[in-house]
Amino acid sequence: ADPVDQTVDWGDFKTDCGKIEDQTVDLGDTKVAFDFTVLDHGATASYTNTTEYTGGASFDENSGLKLYGRGGEGGVDKTSMTTLSFSSDNDDYTGEAQNLSFRINDLDKGNCYDNHVDIVTLLAVDDEGNPVDITITPSGDQTVSYDASSGTYTITGTDSDSGNIDPDDATGSVLVEIADPTAKLSIGYNNGADTDQAITVTDINFETVPLNTDTGAPGNDVINGGTGDDVLYGEQGDDTLSGDAGDDTLSGGQGDDSLSGDDGADSLSGDAGDDTVTGGAGNDTIDGGTGADSLVGGDDRDVFNVGSAADGSGDSIDGSEGGDDYDTLDLTGAGPVRVESSVTATDPVTGVSTYAGTVSFLDDNGNTVGTLQFENIENIVTDGDGIVEGTDGDDLIDYDYTGDPQGDMIDHGDAILPHDTPNDDIVEAGAGNDTVDAGLGDDLVYGGTGNDLLNGDSGNDTLYGEAGNDTLNGGSGDDSLNGGSGNDLLNGDSGNDTLIGESGNDTLNGGAGNDSLIGGNGNDLAEGGDGNDYINTSGSDGQPDLAFPGGWSADPNPNNDLDTVYGGAGNDTIITGDDADYVDGGTGNDVIDSGIDADTVFGGDGNDVITSGEGSDSVDGGDGNDTIYGGLGPSYPDILNVPNDSSIYPDPVTDNGMDTLSGGAGNDVIYGEDDDDLIHGGTGNDMLDGGIDNDTLFGDAGNDTLKGGQGDDTLNGGTGNDSVSGGDDRDLFVVGSAEDGAGDTLDGGEGGDDFDTLDLTGSGPLRVDQTVTDYDPVSGVSTYAGTVTFLDGDGNPDGTLEFSNMEQVIPCFTPGTMIATPKGEVPAETLKEGDKVLTRDNGIQEIRWAGRCDLTRDMLHDAPHLAPVLIKAGSLGNDLPERDMLVSPNHRMLVANDKTALYFEEHEVLVAAKHLIGNDGIASAQTLGTSYLHFMFDRHEVVLGNGAWTESFQPGDLTLGGMGNAQRQEIFELFPELQTSAGREDYQAARKTLKKHEAAVLLKG
Repeated sequence: ADPVDQTVDWGDFKTDCGKIEDQTVDLGDTKVAFDFTVLDHGATASYTNTTEYTGGASFDENSGLKLYGRGGEGGVDKTSMTTLSFSSDNDDYTGEAQNLSFRINDLDKGNCYDNHVDIVTLLAVDDEGNPVDITITPSGDQTVSYDASSGTYTITGTDSDSGNIDPDDATGSVLVEIADPTAKLSIGYNNGADTDQAITVTDINFETVPLNTDTGAPGNDVINGGTGDDVLYGEQGDDTLSGDAGDDTLSGGQGDDSLSGDDGADSLSGDAGDDTVTGGAGNDTIDGGTGADSLVGGDDRDVFNVGSAADGSGDSIDGSEGGDDYDTLDLTGAGPVRVESSVTATDPVTGVSTYAGTVSFLDDNGNTVGTLQFENIENIVTDGDGIVEGTDGDDLIDYDYTGDPQGDMIDHGDAILPHDTPNDDIVEAGAGNDTVDAGLGDDLVYGGTGNDLLNGDSGNDTLYGEAGNDTLNGGSGDDSLNGGSGNDLLNGDSGNDTLIGESGNDTLNGGAGNDSLIGGNGNDLAEGGDGNDYINTSGSDGQPDLAFPGGWSADPNPNNDLDTVYGGAGNDTIITGDDADYVDGGTGNDVIDSGIDADTVFGGDGNDVITSGEGSDSVDGGDGNDTIYGGLGPSYPDILNVPNDSSIYPDPVTDNGMDTLSGGAGNDVIYGEDDDDLIHGGTGNDMLDGGIDNDTLFGDAGNDTLKGGQGDDTLNGGTGNDSVSGGDDRDLFVVGSAEDGAGDTLDGGEGGDDFDTLDLTGSGPLRVDQTVTDYDPVSGVSTYAGTVTFLDGDGNPDGTLEFSNMEQVIPCFTPGTMIATPKGEVPAETLKEGDKVLTRDNGIQEIRWAGRCDLTRDMLHDAPHLAPVLIKAGSLGNDLPERDMLVSPNHRMLVANDKTALYFEEHEVLVAAKHLIGNDGIASAQTLGTSYLHFMFDRHEVVLGNGAWTESFQPGDLTLGGMGNAQRQEIFELFPELQTSAGREDYQAARKTLKKHEAAVLLKG
């Protein structure tokens, strides 16, 4: 016969008044005897048609057994006991019920106003009085415990804010399932308090148990099921049962039985005795029952159920390895256990490991009461909570750790959460300085308080250091590491890892892979390693070190977020925030934002984009075509860009954006933005934009584009064919050599307080051809455009420079001034002792001494009276000099005309250059530095320089006193008479020298 579906319908048991009393109801193939025993305080059993929670099952939601009563003796004794006994008059069935299922509802726990606790006990036994396994699945927070000695299950109700849960509320419901043949089911109720409470039980669905010709009589039976889905019972004796083909159900009963499922998905129960059970091929379910059993799964996916310590103690389990193999050892309900296992094999394709080991069954004090041996098992399920817990001490939690109260262990195949693989461990180390080796699988580890060492090892691990100075090592896989508070060390190792330092001075090492590093607050060190990394150490707070009136106050802690970041190889994104950070992007095309304050940034190799933000930053783009912003960059309106000398609202903080920016090798684009920036393009065809304020721009090598922008800028294109524009205000264009200037195009610009200067000092011999393009009648300043032709040593053209919108052009004087000699004009810097020079009075004379005085920009700044005087071509009359020339302020020029004879009775006089300032084309010059050359003859001579007559060196008290000791001693050796005042007076001037007021009369006239 086949099993028949039947239902215990509580409506069949009620009386007219709704009570349910002791009686037997015949369901046809099964008789159900109901027995209700009152144990305390007037308990009752009644029928209820209120809505029940069914969880989607086929139970009648308006039919239930209501068990009511007051607490039994302070929670010690039961309020009532309900017993259902199953029997049958049909010879085709055993009279037992199998595959029972029902729900118990309204299981709750009181609050502070109502202290009841609903407690239910369940006991199911077969027709021989042996306890039968029960599966209980809470829908709420109910707790379930098991007494292995009696086979009794205890369910305790869940908390409720109101103290009561309705019968149709899932949170107060548990599902009860009993698969094995059951002759009697007992339900005990105790509400554990002195208030009236109740629970409800839904109708009970079950199947009859067929009794057919394959049931063994008492004795040692041999039963073969043959083909088909057979149900075989050995009953008493040492029986041998073979299911053969089909999905068979075999139950050994009493005695030392031998069960073989053979082919098919078989269900095999050894029951009492020392049984030998072999599943064979197919996905079998095997339960050895009590006794020392030998259980073998055979091929495919087998499940070994060990429901109690009594069932499992002494058993030997072999999952076997054939077919679609994935065997499970289910220890659910076996109480506290300790599983000790080792990996015996790992599938290289699926990564699934196979385990062998020992299960120790423990009493409530942790003592071992029995053991089970197993091998060839891929998955282990326990009653543990799936969490390996440490103690409050300094724990070593690894594969061998057995200190978890529920018996959970690392890498023992006992993970229980959905979607977890067997070795996906959860570890809560707790207090103390703990060491955790998580091993295999995707592990979740909490270090707790203390200075912990957490090792994720293989798998995609998640590690939380929590409080303390922790060390977290992700190992292989895509790991997530969170240091928590404290000064932590995080190592991502290989894989695409996420590292979060949180608060404290943390060290973050991404290792290989595309990692994400978040530093948080504190002085962090972050290294991305290989891969395209995202690094952010900006933290959650911070403000600039320098206050901004009306905007923010100065940072009270300017050294609490000093980050050091190395991007490493790869295209990295790096963001730092408060305080003076150090950033090295490494190789790759990096994007870097160094945030506020005075940062140091190296882009490294690659095409980098660098935003240095607020603060006086130092940036070096390195090799590659880099883009560098000295301020906030183009994506934001830069409130920091306030001109220092604005007449409307001048910049209140003039030194919070004085950046030093260098492009390095490559075609770079650099924006200085606010304040006085120093910008170097480096090699390559660069574009430099100084922005506002007084910037200094060097194009260096390459065909560069320089834009001074607003402010008094200094621009030097360097070598290459450069395009240089000054923009607004008083810009200085410096051409340091013919090589630098040749091929350049310079535009002084016309905006703002405009007075642009082209400084050709040091450019060697040259010729300036210029025209006036504009004239300001108020200031008397002319604007020039023209061409500078650079000359080689023979005076031949060697490159040109085009300029426009210049108010002042300063040619070179000493290096490059052409002096007339018997060999023609030669650069003044090439003259030395013994060379012959053409003089106005004495023909060709030999140089007795030659000297040089170099003045830097700083020296001229400290002694402005030494600044050179520019004498433009033709400004001395008769188209003299032929070319612009620059002389020292005390250098004297020969003036010869009718005015000199009229006023001073001398046709020719000498006038110091500084006294000629004011004549058209003669003015004091601003330079970055100059060199004054001197050459001296036996007497004071007048020589021809740049076509104009001018003096040679005359040693007087002032000139000798201003020389260095070495030069002065050298002159005294050549001219010992100059050591005395009389000797110096004998070294007469070649012409009368006009005093300042005399020169003024000459100019006025």
